[in-house]
Amino acid sequence: MRILLVSHNYEPEIGAPQRRWSAFVRRFVAAGHQVTVLAPQPHYPFGHRLPGPRTATWRATPGRHGETVVRLPYVPYGPGTGRRLLDQLVAAAAAVLPGPGRRADVVLATVPALPMLAAGHVLARAVRAPYVLEMRDAWPDVIGESGVATGRVGRAVSALVSAGQRRADLVVTTSARFTEILTGRGVPRVATIRNGVHTAEVPASPVPPAGRDRLEVLYLGTVGRSQDLVGAVRAAARLGDRVRLTVVGEGAERGEVAAAAERLGAPVRLLPPVSGPALWDAYAAADTCLVSLQDWPAFTFTVPSKTYELLATQRHVSAAVAGEAAEIVLAAGGGDVVPPGDPAALAALWAELAVDRSRLDVGPGPRKWVAEHADLDGLADRYLDLLHTVTRPRAGR
Repeated sequence: MRILLVSHNYEPEIGAPQRRWSAFVRRFVAAGHQVTVLAPQPHYPFGHRLPGPRTATWRATPGRHGETVVRLPYVPYGPGTGRRLLDQLVAAAAAVLPGPGRRADVVLATVPALPMLAAGHVLARAVRAPYVLEMRDAWPDVIGESGVATGRVGRAVSALVSAGQRRADLVVTTSARFTEILTGRGVPRVATIRNGVHTAEVPASPVPPAGRDRLEVLYLGTVGRSQDLVGAVRAAARLGDRVRLTVVGEGAERGEVAAAAERLGAPVRLLPPVSGPALWDAYAAADTCLVSLQDWPAFTFTVPSKTYELLATQRHVSAAVAGEAAEIVLAAGGGDVVPPGDPAALAALWAELAVDRSRLDVGPGPRKWVAEHADLDGLADRYLDLLHTVTRPRAGR
């Protein structure tokens, strides 16, 4: 099977979509399938081209797992959203232009970047292949709630997204609740493939030492508006020297988080993104790890991808989330849940954990839950089964 993947993010960038598709592509190629990836030059999360070996734009080159990678142009961006959107539009437009790798038995577009929805549809029509659309976020619901687009523009974008979902041969979501919602809206074929991790590759962190003077809280991931990290800063400010919040990552709201910490005198430090051994060292140094989302209805059927990695480390999770994400943390026995958008409740939880550090030891249960429900090898096999179901009818024509 020839699989054409269209994505705005791909390795060697660091992030949840990159890790997911690196793992899936490796598994797909190992199973004997040909995978071609159309993705911009590596430039996430800073908005400028990452250091390392240069790959020519438009040229097909071998990837790390035996796939073919065709790099698309990109637009450098900074903290604002305007150039980020322009960057996504340019990459989506470039994806549909004639070039290497545009032959496929199935076209798969993954959508953290919304313009890729349209690019995947156009490509699938051009190569006369079925179209699989992966919705990593709760689009179109999050459009109005996030303020990405409002009024007539918001309604128009929502209508276009919904139409694109209905026209796909298969829509893949990362949460069971969102699958149910899209099915109820008349999307004809929807399936759930969770985010996940290679459990065996995630080291289990030891229990934090008992003699610490303060609670060490870690947030590691995207620093965007969706994560409501300003609310976490407010929670830390309530506790003073009893807690320290470390934010590791980049994103459009990093400046807002830094400004809030300075304004409130909060015990917060901001560090750049990490990977490899430094990632595991960051988890091991923390007492509890924060998973946080805004109190938006769409986020009751959104599960932050980092949730599974945190559970696999056996590090205690402070979850300021609702809906399916909260249910997963509790089902896995991975930590404590407070309502999103409530800094007072989050501060109260951290105060309790600072006093009763025995609650920080969650044991092996969360890791076992991830191995059973969210291991990437099993998820990749299920993904391949789904791709076969959309290509078989055409193969028989």
